[in-house]
Amino acid sequence: MLAAALGFASEARTQAPAPRFRVLVIAELLDPSNADGNEIHRPYVEAAKIWLNKLGADSNFTVTYLDNPNTITDTMLSKVDLVWQMNYTPFRWNATAKAALEKYLDGGKGGWLGDHHATLYGSAVTSETWPWYFNNLIGGINYKNYISKFASGNVRLEDSTHALFKGVPTTFNVSTEEWYTWDKTPRPKVHVLANVDESSYKFVDPSQSGTKMGDHPVIWTNDNLKARNLYIFMGHHPNLFTNTAYTTLLRNAVMWVANKPAPTSVKPGNRSDEKGIAAAGRIQLGSDSRYITISAPGASLRSIDVLDASGRTLYHAAGKDLGDRVDRSHWNAGRYLVRTATETDRFSQWLELR
Repeated sequence: MLAAALGFASEARTQAPAPRFRVLVIAELLDPSNADGNEIHRPYVEAAKIWLNKLGADSNFTVTYLDNPNTITDTMLSKVDLVWQMNYTPFRWNATAKAALEKYLDGGKGGWLGDHHATLYGSAVTSETWPWYFNNLIGGINYKNYISKFASGNVRLEDSTHALFKGVPTTFNVSTEEWYTWDKTPRPKVHVLANVDESSYKFVDPSQSGTKMGDHPVIWTNDNLKARNLYIFMGHHPNLFTNTAYTTLLRNAVMWVANKPAPTSVKPGNRSDEKGIAAAGRIQLGSDSRYITISAPGASLRSIDVLDASGRTLYHAAGKDLGDRVDRSHWNAGRYLVRTATETDRFSQWLELR
């Protein structure tokens, strides 16, 4: 039964539910080497923080920000489920931080998400080296060049069935990007999930039209690591956060790398995507002072979600954790949305708890 696993999701007015998971973000806003002191990716990072803070509030996870990695220790990483290297380079890390990240990912203790600047590795940009990062994480590639004045380009999914791409078009456009090139493709060492179609480039400066790789992966995961990990190249311009395909991809990435199912947010009265349970006659709900009971005559339940009236997910179960009762004894009276999935359909119904 699932009742015992539900304590963290209690909806008491005096106590918020415990976070589903914890994210640590490494991102810098200031760079003294620049004339104005601002890191070149500051606008992206600031937009990303607004977006991520909202996602965390909606999906009940916490976010902690560091402006450099050099306070990272084993103890710090033991308390987080995901490290997001948000536009932060693989140099200027001290030995303690490097060792902690290696141990964290080699041991499968959490996940890693890197974007854009996270592959700025090699002698073209720094004399520093990090052999583990180079060989074990990013696929043995060295940064070579980039389209400094930007080009738009079409991203093409290669593994469209991957959970990362739920709701993401098989091809989508990124309007303003630098499109790094590396000395070689990472493909032999990593599982490539998407590439950029270089024939779709529209250059701001046509003189940069020779900055191409041929085979040009832009999203990949390294299956050789025990920890879930993902690199997404696109991440320079803040207008990415007005690109629905990109924000859907990024939302899926956070949930997949953290190894947490993505809760579905819903507001009261917004039922355009719901099938009526009563009409379908396949899911039956009941409740008493202790449990919500759920059954599916003639069908097998695959997942259950319960959301409160504000759209916050209070409960999720799927697979081996699934049962037919949800402990609601600590929840207040009011309206709750119960969402269920069977092997063929998804259904939703508002349930009034008294």
